[in-house]
Amino acid sequence: MRATPSRNDYLDIGDPLLTGVGLRSWTDVQRRAKMCAVEIRGEGLRFVPTVNERRDGARAFYDLEDQALECSEAMPGPVGAAARVAIARARLV
Repeated sequence: MRATPSRNDYLDIGDPLLTGVGLRSWTDVQRRAKMCAVEIRGEGLRFVPTVNERRDGARAFYDLEDQALECSEAMPGPVGAAARVAIARARLV
């Protein structure tokens, strides 16, 4: 068994990330973040936007399968464009 790491163990990772996105705490990230899942599909990628909402007393990300995008090209331009569209489709509730 091993003790749970303390928050101080992650200051070099977490604090710059929070500063970079302009938020003050991980709670802010949980409340205000948008996300899309990325799945490898054969030679391409699938981007699944999510909705960040509270259900049954817990805040979590839920997939929006009907909003998913397929990207058959593994080139930076098409992949970046698909990722931007997926993030734009992601929602906060």
